[in-house]
Amino acid sequence: IDAGAVDQIVKLNFNSGGADNRLSIRLRTTAVGVSPESNYAFVIQPGNNSGNNLFIFSVVSGAVTQLSSNTLGMSTSTTYEIECRALGTALELKVDGVTKLTATNSSITTGNLVGFGHASYNSSGLRVYDFIAEDEGSAIQLSIIESGPAFTDSISS
Repeated sequence: IDAGAVDQIVKLNFNSGGADNRLSIRLRTTAVGVSPESNYAFVIQPGNNSGNNLFIFSVVSGAVTQLSSNTLGMSTSTTYEIECRALGTALELKVDGVTKLTATNSSITTGNLVGFGHASYNSSGLRVYDFIAEDEGSAIQLSIIESGPAFTDSISS
């Protein structure tokens, strides 16, 4: 999705469907699906409760750097409201309205696209819906995106 600006906020609801289905939300992307890609990736791994399952990465020309991580007890059958922010050099990941990760990074200053993808271990129940991409003055919303047999590959818009 072309969010129109490099200062971006993405909000969505996510339920991993009872399995370790992982979600990656990408902000400040210059070219979705093109390698080497540059973006900030916010990764949620609800099935990994024995270690860190929330991450912020910077991906610059394909080189990945972990900027922040945290452990949050997450149920694989619960729906969570996820919010990711890239405002100036500040990066933030919120779960259910509570800040869980922050980082400061200035390596990616361009890129007006946002997108998401997933690693699927059992995609039959994976759900992502109410996807909203915002900048300071406008919002773009995809109302409902739900899993099913055709939802087995990475998705980015």
